[in-house]
Formats: sequence, C-alpha cells, structure tokens
Amino acid sequence: MEMVYCTRYIIHKYAETVEDICRLEEVVELKKAVTCGSIIEDIKNEGRAEGRAEATDEARAEGRAEGRVEASLNILNVLVTDPDFNLSLDLLVEKFGFTPEQILNGK
Repeated sequence: MEMVYCTRYIIHKYAETVEDICRLEEVVELKKAVTCGSIIEDIKNEGRAEGRAEATDEARAEGRAEGRVEASLNILNVLVTDPDFNLSLDLLVEKFGFTPEQILNGK
C-alpha cells in the first residue's frame, strides 16, 4: 500500500493535467490499486486546501496593511491636534498623502 501512495505522490507531483495523471496511472497499472476518480477527488481537495491557505495569507497581509495605515493616521492625528507640534495639517497631507479628513479623524 505504501508503494501505491508513493506512486500516487510522484504522479501527482509531476503530472500537469488530470489526463496526464490518468495516463501515467495506466502505464504503472495503478488503476488496479486505486481509481482515477479518487485521485481526481484528492487533487480537488488539495486545490481547495491550497486556495484556503492562500486566501488566509492574503487576508492577513491586507489586515496588516490596514492596521499600518490606521496606526499612521492615529499618530498623525495626535501630532496635528497637539498644540506644541509646529507642522501644519497641509504639510502633513503633502508629506504623507492622506486627506485632511483622514488625518483629523484618525481613520
């Protein structure tokens, strides 16, 4: 049974299409041990898992980016509302690229 799984792994790793997988299974007579349908289902399940992982990574990256922007706006808001800070709102808008409303609201 271990050889079946090893063979499936190698075929899955190097085959580019489902047709290639089926063709290679026939060459090594793997169909006698497992069906092509189960391999196709495994491929679909692995693809779904990879898609979920990528979506999670993208969501984390977006969340980090949004957090950095919000933190920057909060800092700029504190600076612009501090009476001892001597830079104008217009200069902060020019330097950091946020709108005056974003800086004043801190969001």
